[in-house]
Amino acid sequence: TQSTWGMKGFLIIIVVVFAIFGLGRSKIVVKWPPELSQELGDGGIGETLANVGVIPWGQKMVARVRLAQPMDACSELVAETEVQRGRKNGTSVVLVVAGGCPLTTKAWFAQVADAEVLLVIAAEPPYRNDHLVNSRLAIPTAILPRGPGERFLRYLRSPEGAATGLVLYISFERPQTRPVRVNFWYSPFDVSAGAFLRSFGPYRAQMSSFLDLKPRFPVYTPETLPGVDRESDCIEDRFCAVDPDGTGPLAGRDLLEEALYQLCIEKLPGAPWYEYATRFADMCVGAQSISEQVLTMCRTLVIERMLIDLPQVERCVSHGKGPDGPLAQESESFLDAALYYSPAVEVNGFTSRVTTASALATEVCDSLQGGEAEPSCQMVQRETIEELQYETGMNLDEDEEHHSTAWQFVILILLAAVAVGWILHRRCVERGLREETHDQVSSAVAVYMKFSASSRRMNENL
Repeated sequence: TQSTWGMKGFLIIIVVVFAIFGLGRSKIVVKWPPELSQELGDGGIGETLANVGVIPWGQKMVARVRLAQPMDACSELVAETEVQRGRKNGTSVVLVVAGGCPLTTKAWFAQVADAEVLLVIAAEPPYRNDHLVNSRLAIPTAILPRGPGERFLRYLRSPEGAATGLVLYISFERPQTRPVRVNFWYSPFDVSAGAFLRSFGPYRAQMSSFLDLKPRFPVYTPETLPGVDRESDCIEDRFCAVDPDGTGPLAGRDLLEEALYQLCIEKLPGAPWYEYATRFADMCVGAQSISEQVLTMCRTLVIERMLIDLPQVERCVSHGKGPDGPLAQESESFLDAALYYSPAVEVNGFTSRVTTASALATEVCDSLQGGEAEPSCQMVQRETIEELQYETGMNLDEDEEHHSTAWQFVILILLAAVAVGWILHRRCVERGLREETHDQVSSAVAVYMKFSASSRRMNENL
């Protein structure tokens, strides 16, 4: 129809315009229909990116929105019709309503239906991230305020919306701050977490002026950890943790106890937590589990060797198990973080899927306001490229490599030319010397012959 082709032409213009100009910050803006764009304005609609899936930082896209069927997206979505697929331009976005199932279930069914972004109309009370997150999620999820979300819904259900569709401009600009806030979520008894801390230590030292790194711990409540053994894995029947060594001698309460010690040490002047955590991992954590008594002795030894005020730390620990203490704050934060693996990293409020120290260092620099001018970030970028080249055997800096190879080729040619010139010069010199010697010998012989002839004539005259 004429309106459909007008919609396509308008969308093509939008793609070209935003490919040239773009926008400078993360937001969602309505680009079609014009009346809805005018109603909601071009300053963004106040969406919130959910801390699930993979957020394509730095990308900008023009997205066509379709309604999910069923609307709650708690089961497999109905496939698009041929007409809908033929009318598709830009990125495919699915709009769903909240409730009925976890957010991650909605995101998974949207991803299976080839959606590249999920939009969820927020429910009351305010949206909160799910804790159980599907690790296979690869699409971003944005939570829309109820007002704009319900306006989208009404338009898409109208005859005009069904005919022309809804088009959004979406940008995903990484939040940049100074300092960069990094939360490191881990179990103190996780060997891999200790190894990660050790390998990140040199980067942390380089970034100390702009890195705010905090320890965080997986603290549950009896309600959020079904089937928990409240006697061995919980403290005061209020805070719980997963048993860190299965059938071993340690229990969830030991993890909570150590988490409290580390949280209290982190609050001390000079923030000696990082050094304590790495020493604790080296001395007290290993392939084999240790008993609670040995754990206490090992912890005390580490604290005393670091000259930390042990009585002060123990007073903090004794007061930290109450409803307003550090464990309560950890429990709330852990539920909001929507983590599904450990160790895990949050950078400026968003979970990162980095697995190496160099990758985290790179992400910290990408999240730093003015990071491109930081000497330590420039060094991190170079080290990361070299590390990946070593691990993969691939050239990850092709332009520089090609440039270097070209110069090497030019230098080789110049060296060869100099060598050839030197050889020719030597030959010329040798040839000149031979010719000069030959002339001198010929001259001497001529003089000798004249002298010999004169001598014969003189003898004959006598």
